[in-house]
Amino acid sequence: MELFLSFLVGLLIGLVAAFFAFVKLTENNRKFFDILKGDPKIKGVWGEMVLERMLEVSGLHKGVHYVCQQTYKSNEGELLRPDVVIHLPNNRHIIIDSKVLPDKNSIREHIKILKNRFYEQIKDLNPPDFVIMFVPIESVYADIMRHDSDIFEFAWKNKVLVVGPSTLLATLKTIELSWQRENQTRNVVEIAEESGKLYDKFVGFITDFDTIKCRFEDMNKKLEGRNGLIQQAEKIKSLGAKASKQVPERYLD
Repeated sequence: MELFLSFLVGLLIGLVAAFFAFVKLTENNRKFFDILKGDPKIKGVWGEMVLERMLEVSGLHKGVHYVCQQTYKSNEGELLRPDVVIHLPNNRHIIIDSKVLPDKNSIREHIKILKNRFYEQIKDLNPPDFVIMFVPIESVYADIMRHDSDIFEFAWKNKVLVVGPSTLLATLKTIELSWQRENQTRNVVEIAEESGKLYDKFVGFITDFDTIKCRFEDMNKKLEGRNGLIQQAEKIKSLGAKASKQVPERYLD
C-alpha cells in the first residue's frame, strides 16, 4: 500500500511539473504552427520535434528510454521506420507515430495507413498489438474528438490509439515512473546479490581461519608440548651442546 501511494504521489507531482512545461511548449507551438501552414513536410518535421520535446519534458532520456527515426526490418524483410520507439521495462516497447493532420477525414485515412504498417512484426521489438498516433496540436485533437465521437472506436478496431499532447504526457510520465520503480527493483536485487557474495566470502574466511588455527595448534603442540621441540632442544643443550643463543623464557615456562 505504501509503495502504491508513493508511486501515485510521484505520478501526480511529475504530472504537475510536466503540465506547466507542456503549457509553455504548446503556447510556443501554437504561434509557430501559424508559420508552418501549407507545407506538409515542414509540418511533419515540426510534429516530430514536438513529440521529442514532450518525451524530454516527461523525464525520459533519448538513447536510453526511447529512439527516434530508427530503421527496423519486419519478419517479411520490409523496412519500417517509426517516429519513436519507447523502451519499457521487461523488454517491451511502444511505437508512436506523430502526424499533423487538418481534419477527421485525414486522421481516419492515416489510421488505415498505420494499420497496414505491421509494426508488431518488427523482429527486434516486442510492442503491444496497437500503435499510438500522436496529434501534436491539442486544439485540433480536441476538435476532432468533439465532432467525431466514433473516432476512438474506429481507431481501436484498426489497432491504433489516437492521443493528443495532454493524454500523451500523462502516458509518458507513467512510463517514466515505471522506469524509476524498475531501477529501484534492480538496485534491491543487486544489493541482495552483493550481500550474498559478501556472506559467502565471510564464511570462506572463517573456514580458512579455522584451518589455520588448527594447524597453528598442531604446530604449537609439536613445539611446546610434552617431549616437544623445545624440551628436546633444552635437553641437548643440558648435555653439553655448544650454543650462542637462548630460547626465550616465555617458551621455557
